[in-house]
Parts: sequence; C-alpha cells; structure tokens
Amino acid sequence: VRYNSSLIESWSTSFGSPANDYTGGIAANAGAVVFAAANIGQTFTIGANTFTNTTTNTTDVFIVRFNSGTGAYLTGRMAGNATYNCTVRDIIVDPSSNVYFTGGFRGSLAVATTALNATSQDIFIGRWTAALANSWAYNMGGTSSDNGTAISLDGVGNVYYTGTFIGP
Repeated sequence: VRYNSSLIESWSTSFGSPANDYTGGIAANAGAVVFAAANIGQTFTIGANTFTNTTTNTTDVFIVRFNSGTGAYLTGRMAGNATYNCTVRDIIVDPSSNVYFTGGFRGSLAVATTALNATSQDIFIGRWTAALANSWAYNMGGTSSDNGTAISLDGVGNVYYTGTFIGP
C-alpha cells in the first residue's frame, strides 16, 4: 500500500501463491520504483508472468519491482532450491535503483552468476541491478543456523548487514 504525505492511499497491490507466503521487506528510492521482497511457497502469477517455486515444500526468495506512482508491476525474479527453504529478510535500494537483500538459505541459491552453496543454514547478501539482473552475492556462516536479518548502505556505497549466528 502506498500513502501520500497526507496519509491518503494512492494505490495498493498484492501478489502471492496459495501457500503460506510472507514478506521480507519493502524499499523505495527517489526514483519511480519500489521493490518488495517476499518468501513464496508455490507457483503464482503476477502481471503476465508466472513464477515457479522450485518445490511446493519450501519457500523461495522473490523480489518484485513496481512503479511507485501507480503500483503497476514492472518485473520480478525468484531464486531458491528444490530441497530447503530460502528466505529473504530485508531489502534496500540505492539511488541508481540497484537492490540489495539479505536472508538465509541452505543447499544452493542462484542469486548471482555463480550459485552460492551451504551445507548448513547460511547468511546471504546479494545485489541485483534495477532490472533484477545478477550483480554479486556472498554467503557466510558457521555450522549451525545463521540468517541475515537487516541490510543498509551508507552514503558512499558501503554495505552493512546484521543477522543471527549460532556458532561455532
């Protein structure tokens, strides 16, 4: 939902599958785009595009771009694997409309040119272009369940993130 500065609703939209989907954040910049992140449990359609979850027993990361003035769907992208949940917890956008996101995954996650791999639940951070094309991604973690929970940028483009880490 978008409200203007007088708190009057400008537009609203929804998307999701028949499964238990949940949001992972929303971000806008001074341009004409707003990005939303979600964790999607099944195949669904938004606009003229159908996005297929890798399996009906897990959640996949989904990032979508809308026109901030009208709420019209512009583009979306899904990433995940067929065995484990992949979840996005936070999303931000820079002045050039590149989108940064963090969350957790196990197995493989194709969020960059090279897939990330983890034998236990790991944190990931990634950056996609405004068109949701690969830019870069990294993962880190220990031998237990780790998750990225928040991500931020400073004025010169440094990326900061935080999360949970269950050591060693």
